[in-house]
Amino acid sequence: MADQQSQVLNLKITEQQQRLQIFANENDITSLERDENRALSQAKNAAENLDHSLADQAQAQAMLDSLAKFTKSGQTILRPEDKLQIDGIKLSLREINSNLSALSTKYTQAYLARDPDIVTQQQKAQQLQILLQKQIEVSQSNYLLDVKRDLSVVKGKVRQMNAQLVAQNKLAQVLSQNLKQYIRLDSELKALETQAQTLKNQQVAREVSKPLDAKITLLEPAYIPDFAIGPNYSFQSLISLIVAFIISTLSLILFSFIFKQKASVVTSQFVMVPRQTGANENAKIGFAQNEQLYLRFYVC
Repeated sequence: MADQQSQVLNLKITEQQQRLQIFANENDITSLERDENRALSQAKNAAENLDHSLADQAQAQAMLDSLAKFTKSGQTILRPEDKLQIDGIKLSLREINSNLSALSTKYTQAYLARDPDIVTQQQKAQQLQILLQKQIEVSQSNYLLDVKRDLSVVKGKVRQMNAQLVAQNKLAQVLSQNLKQYIRLDSELKALETQAQTLKNQQVAREVSKPLDAKITLLEPAYIPDFAIGPNYSFQSLISLIVAFIISTLSLILFSFIFKQKASVVTSQFVMVPRQTGANENAKIGFAQNEQLYLRFYVC
């Protein structure tokens, strides 16, 4: 019964693991903490970008309102990049007017009208005045166009950032729901694993609490042999004879070797007996000329 429950639990655990893995693959879930942080980070970035775009929009709108107000009141508003050129025209015009003013104090108007150089300067002053007025109008108009264009770009960016924020919020909501579902599936898997471990522990406890019941399996029945297994006297006697023969042979070889070594060493000792006179000795020895030589060999 317990084994069947364990098998059923193991099967459920395998199915739950597969279900959890499939859900994670379909929803691109790799890590709960990392995916949740990623969604929050993307939503936060989108919100920050929208805030910056809104600030740029407010600044551009304020600039446009100021330009419209100054233009309506008749004030001169120059585009920053046109200021240098317009200041040059103003400087040239001031120099010519200053020169004409100095000449007007010296000469009459009739003389000034007849002098070609003075007439040329007067004409140049008029041209510069017309050019200056035209440049100011163009600069104001371009300034307004630039600010309106910047405002339009910023508004488009605001719409884009707002759409991104909405999309990120939706993705965050979907991811949050998926993460909740993933957590639920993971919790179910852990619960099954806990049940399986509990069942296993219970089985082990029951096995330990059981009294010792040795299981003996008969491998082969007993029988009376037809012959004695041991000792084998014939074989042992044969081995003893062979060993005795080998030892005897080795002893004879060793003894022969030692005897030959002693026979090769000969020690000779000579004893010289001086000649003696006497009838007894001559009679015993029987050597002529009364001279006897005894040679005794000692062989060691």
